[in-house]
Amino acid sequence: MRSMLLSSWPFLLPILLLSVIAFAIIIERSLYFFRLRRRKDPALVLEEQAETYRREHPQSGPEALQSFLEAESIHWMQHIEHSVSHLSTIANIATLLGLFGTVTGMIASFSVIRDTASTSPAMLAGGISQALVTTAFGLGTAIPSMFAFHLFSKAADNHADRMELTIRRILQEQRH
Repeated sequence: MRSMLLSSWPFLLPILLLSVIAFAIIIERSLYFFRLRRRKDPALVLEEQAETYRREHPQSGPEALQSFLEAESIHWMQHIEHSVSHLSTIANIATLLGLFGTVTGMIASFSVIRDTASTSPAMLAGGISQALVTTAFGLGTAIPSMFAFHLFSKAADNHADRMELTIRRILQEQRH
């Protein structure tokens, strides 16, 4: 097992690094969304900000209020979506590194066959084990990264939708 890991280290090291980064992002975003859920919803905060804006700028029209609310929602979305897209990138790169390790492992196995004219399982095992180990590590990083990416993206989309509806409602009330 040790020799198998050592022969695969050029592929496993970057995959391991990617998995550490992905894990850190997943933990940070999970904590962020948990705290966001316990605090006020960004859509409710927009309502409060609209009230404050109206009091402080009584002469401004709906266009100024709309610009203000859109800027505030963009600010919120930057915080909500922070680092989420990195998880998709990590999943793709980890998959490709695993595949690259698979291909090089299979090339090594076929080189043994070519060079020795032998199909002895013991002689082929090194390349095949490299192929399987790098595939497993790549997928082991990619699957949770992709799952978290979709989970956090859906949460961000839900917040964006609620903020958009809130802005529409506030502007409609402003016009009436």
